[in-house]
Amino acid sequence: MDNGDKSWMNLLRWTDEYIRGVNDFLDKAFERAAQGNEILCPCKKCMNRYWYYRNVVEDHLVVHGFVDGYTKWVFHGEGFSSRNTPHSSNDDEGSTMRDDIDGLLHDTFSNDDEVCSAWRKYKSQLKITQFTAYENDELRMENRLVDIRESHFKDLLKY
Repeated sequence: MDNGDKSWMNLLRWTDEYIRGVNDFLDKAFERAAQGNEILCPCKKCMNRYWYYRNVVEDHLVVHGFVDGYTKWVFHGEGFSSRNTPHSSNDDEGSTMRDDIDGLLHDTFSNDDEVCSAWRKYKSQLKITQFTAYENDELRMENRLVDIRESHFKDLLKY
């Protein structure tokens, strides 16, 4: 990815020029930095932490815009990248093994709907418990909280 004109990033997000710039960015990013069919989303909301499909990233960039200051697209193939770094044939065995940092980031920050679902279920049951009135029965309330915590902790450990 070159360091070309990125002035379109400062335009109003619903203009044709901004949307063309986003699509050009996405073409290059998916060519150089995709993990499967996903890239890190550089919108203000996601801040290069979450992996999404092209249509989701495009929507985020039009709705939220790029994260402030993200003008050198290092997470999307611009500048230094371990993918483009040549390895000399004289390297010892340890240094010739290529790090899969992109894969590690994808595995770490990808959206896992099952984990999110388990977490949402835990939080909703906790809220219900907090709003339920147990007059003069603090032990019963404490036992209920422990039960919820244990059951959801086991669910989260499965993932």
